[in-house]
Amino acid sequence: YTWAGFTFDNLCANGDGEGNAGGDDDELADYVGSWEVTSVDGSRNAEVTVAEGEPSYRFCQQSLYWYGKGFNFPAIPYWQTEGQKWMSEEQEQVTSVYGWTSFVLVVAVCIFILKRSVYNFIYRSHYEACGEDQGIDFSEVATISSYIPEVQSDLFPYPLLAVDTDDVDEELYEWKDPDKPYSYYDITRDACEVLSGAESVSK
Repeated sequence: YTWAGFTFDNLCANGDGEGNAGGDDDELADYVGSWEVTSVDGSRNAEVTVAEGEPSYRFCQQSLYWYGKGFNFPAIPYWQTEGQKWMSEEQEQVTSVYGWTSFVLVVAVCIFILKRSVYNFIYRSHYEACGEDQGIDFSEVATISSYIPEVQSDLFPYPLLAVDTDDVDEELYEWKDPDKPYSYYDITRDACEVLSGAESVSK
């Protein structure tokens, strides 16, 4: 918008008698001659001479923020109306590049925001916690338990454990043999003995 509004004086050149700069060539003819000009407050007078062929200017709105129809986007020469063109050829080229670049960036940002919004709407979490924190640590729960792989056997009063019991806290088991430790039911120890025996036989 800064490049589009240059030269920021809201003045457009009238025709110079040869059809240049646009506007009405007859507008200057009404002012050719010598004129006495008085300031608004009447305190000063001056004589002004307008010669034929001198450049003249008229008001034109150079701000694309407001150009009679409201905000115009992107800031490109297209928004200049007939008789209200102030941009030079070089200014129109630069303004077109900057204006369309800004348009592409705005579209890209809108697509990115829309894509993120749709993604968040589809994949957002719908979980809502219920209840209140009771202030009890998990390790202090009386009925604490955990998944431990077990194998049921009719030859043992308790299930066999398919895990190294050395790495499992005893509080995580859901049962307890009052006579034997959990390592007694650890079949990984049997597996180690079987494998070690097989190796010795093969040697």
